[in-house]
Amino acid sequence: MPFIRLLIMIAAVFLFAVTAQADEARLVTADDFIDTLSKTTTTDDSLPDTAGGSQKPRFRLRGISAEARPPEIAINIFFKSGSVEVADDFSKKQMAEAGKALSSEILGPYRFEIAGHTDSVGSEAYNRDLSEKRARALKQYLMDQYHVAENRLETIGYGESQPVADNETEQGRARNRRVVFKRLD
Repeated sequence: MPFIRLLIMIAAVFLFAVTAQADEARLVTADDFIDTLSKTTTTDDSLPDTAGGSQKPRFRLRGISAEARPPEIAINIFFKSGSVEVADDFSKKQMAEAGKALSSEILGPYRFEIAGHTDSVGSEAYNRDLSEKRARALKQYLMDQYHVAENRLETIGYGESQPVADNETEQGRARNRRVVFKRLD
């Protein structure tokens, strides 16, 4: 009897962790995408050009000059384990919001990188390949469903190489399984 109770408790904890993963994710709306990805990086013409003629936007922080980063936004799309198949309705809604945004007039002139990321479960090579396949699957969805031009989307799979959280916990692994859209121009 104690063994059965233990099994029930383990199953309940697992079910809670999987359910919590989708509950913790916030739906990034089309407006969120547009607001974030349409921002222009500001330049301060008074800053000296310390990069030898670089035309990239720069900013100064406590006397240190650095290149500004292009706008990007991270979203959660949950996939079935080891697959490019979307796991839940939340992820389908998230993909639709991305499609609405990228097919909008405001984001129409821009190109984007779709970067896939995974947790550390599995080999490094496997995760890099899986993250690339997932990014390509999302690109295909955006092209098919929202008529986003192929030449506006580039894909890359980073696998487990750029974690944003600890891979030792389920919550951390869930945060690491993500897709990042970065504006390229």
